[in-house]
Amino acid sequence: LGRGMGHYHRAFELLLRTLPHVVAHGSLSLNGDVLLLVAKCHLHFSNEAVDAPEPHLDAAREALEGAFRSFTNACLHGKAQEVLYLLSRVHNELAELHREQGREDVAALHHKARDATAKRFLALREKQARPVVRIVGYVRSDEVLSRVACS
Repeated sequence: LGRGMGHYHRAFELLLRTLPHVVAHGSLSLNGDVLLLVAKCHLHFSNEAVDAPEPHLDAAREALEGAFRSFTNACLHGKAQEVLYLLSRVHNELAELHREQGREDVAALHHKARDATAKRFLALREKQARPVVRIVGYVRSDEVLSRVACS
């Protein structure tokens, strides 16, 4: 949204104004897309805030976790992979930040979260290579109602 124009702050303001409406009325895919954009804005802000990037990294982590839930529930595995990749990077940056501050215990937690997220990324990539979809259908007069469940 604002990336190509270089207007992250304006894009971020617009996203925050639309977020409640998207959450209330939008699809899971749209919800995930908006949260992913919010996270990308926070990542940009964390690069700008050299002295205090941690609040932006934490906000990006929260937005990415929400985007992952939305994309997973919508069976959008490719977008879920992108989110997991970014989430791994965020945990790594948070770990390095805490290590530099001498908070090894917190850094270790973020390294553990990074490794778990990377594992989920690889599992999802493997799952995407072998998609499994079950279709359950019902017949009612001339209509066939079907429900697709992701596995």
